Amino acid sequence: NIYDGNGVPQDSIQFTNIYEVTGTDKVILSGQKVVTGRQWAESDEFTFSLYKAGGDFTFEQNSENLVATKVVGYNTPNHGYQIQLDYTAQDVGKVFYYVLVEETGNIAGMTYDQTVYHITVAVRDDNQGGIETHTIVENASLDGLNFINVYAAAATEITIEGEKNLTGRDLVEGEFKFLAYAVADFGAELAGEPMVATHDAEGNFAFTVEATEAGTYRFVVKEDTSVSARLVSFDRTVYWVTVEVTDDGNGQLVAGDPVVTLADSTEAAAGIVFNNAYNPNIPQTGDDTNLTLWLGLMVLCVLAAAALLIFEKKRVQA
Repeated sequence: NIYDGNGVPQDSIQFTNIYEVTGTDKVILSGQKVVTGRQWAESDEFTFSLYKAGGDFTFEQNSENLVATKVVGYNTPNHGYQIQLDYTAQDVGKVFYYVLVEETGNIAGMTYDQTVYHITVAVRDDNQGGIETHTIVENASLDGLNFINVYAAAATEITIEGEKNLTGRDLVEGEFKFLAYAVADFGAELAGEPMVATHDAEGNFAFTVEATEAGTYRFVVKEDTSVSARLVSFDRTVYWVTVEVTDDGNGQLVAGDPVVTLADSTEAAAGIVFNNAYNPNIPQTGDDTNLTLWLGLMVLCVLAAAALLIFEKKRVQA
């Protein structure tokens, strides 16, 4: 006779095994925060968020769909992060869709990475009573979910101011021109097209240059002596101008005050000043402002030559 454990008679002996899936598995997403354009600042913080998404990876960036958030700061080792996703037997047969993004912050001058990583996690029975996960990350690896931000300070303007003085007559607005050459080093041969400036009625002039990078900017400034100005002697002084442009660390370049010296000298100049002089007695090629005077001088020369010739002829005849 065959009885079960409760003493109930049985027709045959039967053993019933029950297969049950247990255990857990995890997926670790990791990456690094990279900043280019400057060194990390102690106040730097960047936030990365993992959101639940639909099968087509559409998602709403809100707290309801938020799965995990990580913050990377100045003191974070290697500026890296990890997000761990845990799964249990209850998740077997399910597919999870996520998107990983960097939250756009407000650091001045910083362009935030707009990459959106698409992540798919399928949870399966490993047929040994446990579970296993199969993860797909589009265009990246599980440990290569990097975000690269670019820092660039906004450009600034360099302003070089000067003054034109004219003695002997009134200055006419715009009648004189000034040249500024951007150079890598002082003393080198001037090349390229210079910047050109003219003065106002008071003799003030200025050059404006856009600076897009921090560094040292050098200029050679002189007056354009090729300008046609009758009876004017030009100031041929050459000035060297140095301007230091720095990054204020808050997304803005800042130009320092120009340092002006005389060319080929370390002697500081109070500023850029060109002193021209008008002199009506200066003879110049093509000058007809004193035509009567010059004609008179020519007549005197001709008469003197004729008198000398007559005198010499009479002397020979005698």
